[in-house]
Parts: sequence; C-alpha cells; structure tokens
Amino acid sequence: QGSNVVPAEIYTYAFDEAGRVRDFYTQAVGLDLYKVGYRMQTGFKLLSHLRLPPGRYELRTLIRNGETGATGLTRTPIEVPDFRDGAPDLLPPFFIEASDRWLVAEGKRDSKDDLAYPLMAAGDRLVPAAKPIIPAGQRVPLLLVGNDLPDDVEASATFSPIDGVDAPQGFPVELADRYADLSGNVRITGHLRAPGLRAGDYEMALTLTDTSGETKVSSTILVSVIEMF
Repeated sequence: QGSNVVPAEIYTYAFDEAGRVRDFYTQAVGLDLYKVGYRMQTGFKLLSHLRLPPGRYELRTLIRNGETGATGLTRTPIEVPDFRDGAPDLLPPFFIEASDRWLVAEGKRDSKDDLAYPLMAAGDRLVPAAKPIIPAGQRVPLLLVGNDLPDDVEASATFSPIDGVDAPQGFPVELADRYADLSGNVRITGHLRAPGLRAGDYEMALTLTDTSGETKVSSTILVSVIEMF
C-alpha cells in the first residue's frame, strides 16, 4: 500500500445450486490509515446482509485493494432454513470477539434499509469471529442463534479433527442468558472450554438437547485450536 488511504472494494455474491446469483452486496470504503491504522493491525470487518429464500448456496466474497489491485477470494457454503415450518433450527455457533480489537463498519444496502442488527444480547452488539480460533483449554464466549428452540436445553460440543488422527472428543457447553422475540428467534449466550485438544483444525458439532431428551438440534462449524504459551 503506497498511500495512507486504502481503497477497499468488497463484493459478495450468493449462488444457488443451479449456479444463479440470487442476491449480492457490494461496498467500497476508504480506510485512512492515519486514523484507523492501529485498528487495522488486527483487521477490518464489514457487517451487512443478503436476502435469500430457503435453500443451499455458495457465498463468493472478493476483497480488492483499488490502488494495488491485490485481491482475496473466499467460497463459503451456507444453508438457509425454512423458518416457516415450525421445526427447531440452529445456526452454526458464533464465537464472539472483543469489538475494540477490530475496525468494524456496518453497511446498508439502501437508504430504506432498517433491518435490525441480529446479534444483540443484553443491549450489546456482539461481533462474531470470521475465523473461529480457540485457545486450548481456555474459556471462550459463544452466541447460539436459532428458531423455535425448546425452552429448557442443554448444550454439548464435539470436535472431530480434520486430519482424522484423533478420535472425536465431546465437551459440555455452559449456557447463560436466553433472549427470544415474538417471531420465534432465539439467542443464547454461553461459554465453551475444551481442555486436552491438540492444536489443529476441527469440525465442531454443537448440539442442543431439551431436558426430556426427545428434541435434538445440531449445527457444525470449522474451527482452529491453538496452543497458548
């Protein structure tokens, strides 16, 4: 980067299973390193949204430096549940990070866009990790978001190593506060501690079970475990 202002261009497209673009979002921002450079040492987060019907999609996100032409591209598979069926749904868990570590901006699609920020708890705007990293053995905060979830639930997390060297390991998840609205959306805060995991990449499956044991709902996410010295 030669100048003090980074002209960042963000392009996100949602492709359905037929390869059609069902929605997209673009944003251009100028990042003045004199003003925000100390926050950029960790990174920049843009919070926005796409409008998609139920189904499976691939999100393709391209980030481009408008001055140097440098680019980065990610492909992320997602599934949008059909919340109208009344069945319990659980999104992949959100690992919460301190917002003051990042330069965070919220993008709006148009002047009439009044969609409420979805990751609220006790009046606080929670910022999720883009790439969840778990320090081995440490207690890390989580936010669980779902729809039509049972009132009384217990949570557990199972870690399956991507390299398949070790057997999957399970750990309880400590749940704290629960927030729900009239439309059935539920947010539950909690903490996870997974001692004994070696450093590496894992598929983490989080499962909620009601107290009767009859209802179970799960979701998965890829995480990295690191050792702290």
